[in-house]
Amino acid sequence: MAALAGVAPHPNDSGLKRGYRKIRGGRPDVRSALFMPALRAAAGHGEFASFYKRLIANGKKPMVAIAAVMRKIS
Repeated sequence: MAALAGVAPHPNDSGLKRGYRKIRGGRPDVRSALFMPALRAAAGHGEFASFYKRLIANGKKPMVAIAAVMRKIS
């Protein structure tokens, strides 16, 4: 489901080099439909909000944390 929505991380590894994981591909209409619910869930007081706050506390950028919430929702 996450790959269909385009929010599943794709590795960029080669040999011993570990690259960044990028989210790309998928269906843009599904991905955009997940974005606003992810914003509301991150701003709320539930399981997704605590997950978002934990990621921010661990040093993740806000949009990276929103993408993780989108993946959890999907």
